Amino acid sequence: MSDSSTNKDLAITKEERDAQERVVTSEEILNDSDIDVDELNSLFGITEIIIDKDVKKIAVIADIHSNMVAFEEVLKDMKNREYDLVLNLGDLVGYYTEPEQAVTESRKISDITILGNHDFALIEDEKLLYTTMQEASQLAIDHNKKLVSEDNKKYLRTLPMKIKLITKLATLLLVHGDPITIYGYVYGPTPELFEKSIKNALNAVDTDYLLVGHSHIQGEYFDFNTGRIFVNPGAIGQPRDGDARAAYCIIDLENKTNEMIRVPYDISKVKAQLARESLPIVLGDRLEFGK
Repeated sequence: MSDSSTNKDLAITKEERDAQERVVTSEEILNDSDIDVDELNSLFGITEIIIDKDVKKIAVIADIHSNMVAFEEVLKDMKNREYDLVLNLGDLVGYYTEPEQAVTESRKISDITILGNHDFALIEDEKLLYTTMQEASQLAIDHNKKLVSEDNKKYLRTLPMKIKLITKLATLLLVHGDPITIYGYVYGPTPELFEKSIKNALNAVDTDYLLVGHSHIQGEYFDFNTGRIFVNPGAIGQPRDGDARAAYCIIDLENKTNEMIRVPYDISKVKAQLARESLPIVLGDRLEFGK
């Protein structure tokens, strides 16, 4: 740790901030690649899980990103709600200062968890994803790696990238980013392009539901042509949809409805933690605006 002047030096320019906020969609990845959709899909195996017990409501969480201040408030909120299963769409670590606690608490409550790109960057030896990240993300991964126990690193290494969940009422595909390129974003800079990206993702799956995280944008979409449902629970640790509150959701499989939930938390505590650990202040600033 070092003093606040060092932390201040890690402030970034507007151009760097814009780069931090840029997302790479699956469409861009496919356009820039020689590999086709079927070949790309074949690279990532699907773990199939069958749930025999009755599951009517599912709590879905994602993108905790080592933000225990937000996660603790979400955990309190979850205690007051009804659900039969908890699904975690990945990125337990990264960005903020309490990765060990985030992984440990997630393991306690999550029935099924997917590997996120920040989780992968923390455990991979080759640093393939790490080298594609912006500097602020890399600094946070370097910080987090020192704090996560060997037991929790071992746990992260066991997490699959794709899960097909089969329940009595519906089938669900769980991925962190998108169902084709895994870590591409289901996203578009305009509502029209966003809808097109969601439809492309839904057309790539054969399940009733597609559940994704990664974009940190809470939302749902029902495709009347296919009958498939897209759900992003939003981010607990770093919302980017203009709402600074932590996000998660509860899916009602029986009634085919989704409850999108927001939970307030003390962002100033997270910013103080970043300052103490000399992590980039931009990571705290963006929490204020939910971007």
